[in-house]
Amino acid sequence: MIPHDVKRVVVFHAGALGDLVNTLPSIVALRSLFGEARFTMVGNATFSGLFRDLGVIDEVRPLEAPGMHELFGEGPAKGPAAEFVLSFDLAVTWIRSPALLENLINLGLPTSAPRAEFPPPPGSRHATEYMSEPALALGARIADWRPRLEIGRAKIKGAPEFPGVIIHPGSGSERKNWPAERFAEAAAALKERTGLETALLEGPADRKAVQEVIAAGKGREAKVFRDLGALELAGLLSSARLVVGNDSGVCHLAGALGTPVVAVFGPTDPGVWGVRQDNAVNLSPHADCAPCPREVMLACKDEDCLKSVMTREVVFAGSRLLGA
Repeated sequence: MIPHDVKRVVVFHAGALGDLVNTLPSIVALRSLFGEARFTMVGNATFSGLFRDLGVIDEVRPLEAPGMHELFGEGPAKGPAAEFVLSFDLAVTWIRSPALLENLINLGLPTSAPRAEFPPPPGSRHATEYMSEPALALGARIADWRPRLEIGRAKIKGAPEFPGVIIHPGSGSERKNWPAERFAEAAAALKERTGLETALLEGPADRKAVQEVIAAGKGREAKVFRDLGALELAGLLSSARLVVGNDSGVCHLAGALGTPVVAVFGPTDPGVWGVRQDNAVNLSPHADCAPCPREVMLACKDEDCLKSVMTREVVFAGSRLLGA
């Protein structure tokens, strides 16, 4: 039952950056549905903080905040966690936790939660649609399935800018990373073809991937952006002319910011996880085994799917997006 006169909404979301970006159409639709209601997100402080800074939500409560663990334990939640929950009129959760759902319901808070399994299996709907179940159940209408983030330079004063091609060779799993030598070849070819400078982007888990691309560059100087905060990262990506990467949260964030993207896919399904933007090219592998279930991806040693995507495909796609 949808409550009336909703003034405060709490959103639970513990997903990675790409998952969070793909939830944007649902959050935008919920904000439209509930008008002036204030939205608080409980989740990863870094990525939730980015959404707050860009005006998507109003407040952030880290999952690690004192007392929050009680919402995920057996037995009735009490104390600060219960008081926190009872300050809201509605909960929307993308965290698939039976204990959390039970606690929210037992506290009397109207709650909308997903029922479908996660992650989406290959061949299913796009992640933006897959993530929409809690919003649609409340009557929200999603007018645009493309994730959008508006950013102004005033909000990111001091963030680095790079009006060239940013290469992000990492992802949430090494199993999804295009070979380093291909990234190095693509960077050199794009620079020669477009005249734009190229730079590498290194996230917290990308050091190995970046070092391998540098080594594959055979002595070519490489500018590297690293140790960026979430808002700095958004500022950098929004300033770029093109971002080239894997199936990663960085590519999804770049696309949401309006930057053209070339994303290379291997074991994961671009029909599900592709960057859903008009100015994005999601390159599918030429391998019969792809896409594959997650357990197969983690056990695979060959990476034939990733190796099947040629450098020339990335260079052609990037050049076309740049009009070169």
